[in-house]
Amino acid sequence: MILENLVLVIGLILTGTAMRKSGWFPQNTSDVLNTFVLNVSLPAIIMISIPSLPLDERALYPVAIHWIAFPLHIAAVILMQKIFKFRKSVFASMLIVTTLGNTAFLGIPMVKTFYGAEAIPFAVLYDQLGSGLGFIIFGAFVLPMFSDKTKQTLSDVAKHLLTFPAFIGLILGFVFKFFPLPDVFNNFLSQLAATLIPCAMVAVGFQMKYKLEIHELKPLALGLGLKLLVLPFAVLGMVKLLSIETLSANVSILQAGMPPMVTAGAMAIEAGLEKDLSAAYVGYGLIFAFATLPLIHSLI
Repeated sequence: MILENLVLVIGLILTGTAMRKSGWFPQNTSDVLNTFVLNVSLPAIIMISIPSLPLDERALYPVAIHWIAFPLHIAAVILMQKIFKFRKSVFASMLIVTTLGNTAFLGIPMVKTFYGAEAIPFAVLYDQLGSGLGFIIFGAFVLPMFSDKTKQTLSDVAKHLLTFPAFIGLILGFVFKFFPLPDVFNNFLSQLAATLIPCAMVAVGFQMKYKLEIHELKPLALGLGLKLLVLPFAVLGMVKLLSIETLSANVSILQAGMPPMVTAGAMAIEAGLEKDLSAAYVGYGLIFAFATLPLIHSLI
């Protein structure tokens, strides 16, 4: 499973790079793919995932651990900004892309690999009620602060949230949990959801530069170091300190160490926030995670 995901990740990224180098595709190909992912693929996968979530006491640890780790990560990024004085767009890219984890595409298969099929519901809970909600919050509230030059009013923020496709998908997902869709519509949504990873990863490869500027190496190393090592080790220490020994807690530690979310990178790239750096966070993060995740698992 690990080898299959590694080949898939590298293959899709290289496909995107080959598409760019071929000259057969327009220069804005990655922008078009990212727009499709954010407005079609992502809402579809949310709508088909929410109805299968177990909403009982088993949901406590994955959701609680995410919402403890989430503000810790934000605080760490803000601290690094105060120390290193990155320009605003670099800070925005690091904040938006590295704070959100790839807890679906990579997280769920990795959890299954390390803990078996019985651990998948906990991985989905961490993703949907943790990373998914975090993505919606960032997309609706945080991104406009960096992508718009005009000051956002409360009505602007509310309008952006209510019209944000992922938020609409979340609301509909809970509706479909209690009023299930016919199989024919579920199949339609499943096919749309299946386009998320190929489109998003090809877009990353299309945008990705393998030789970054010198000034981009420091924020890349700091952002990935925080996401792949510092944060999961902090969560691991917290869980051990509290003597929590449950499958759902172990799954949550592993999920905390997932690399930057693909769609968070797509969102930052679409907004014009350090496109090369945002793509590098996703691309290099996915590759490095195949070394850091087994290390985290061995320490749990």
